Amino acid sequence: MKATMTRTLLAAAAAAGFLAPAAAASDVPQDAIQRIERALPKEASAKPKASRKLLVCTLAKGFKHGSIPYCAETIVRMGKATGAFEAEVSDDVSMFERENLDRFDAIVFDNSTGTLFENAELRK
Repeated sequence: MKATMTRTLLAAAAAAGFLAPAAAASDVPQDAIQRIERALPKEASAKPKASRKLLVCTLAKGFKHGSIPYCAETIVRMGKATGAFEAEVSDDVSMFERENLDRFDAIVFDNSTGTLFENAELRK
């Protein structure tokens, strides 16, 4: 399932114009959203035993890839389309504090760059 989901995510992101100019996730153009929707699977390849929550970290302290909002939008929509997970997108480093991080089953670093965790506690 992992390899299939990864290939599907990459295909959907590529179809969306993965290397498009930088924009906030809410600013992904409608035509790109339509391409994302067409490329997404309609169901998960395996049904999760429990609901899953995914943190999509879009924080970039170095070069900011123009593909970041497209990737985030693709992951959110894939979770909704398949029911396999719920994705929360954030560029807030405080999401990595223990009380926040414990809410998630997995983390996707969406083209993150630079030193994200200047606070030594967050590096543990």
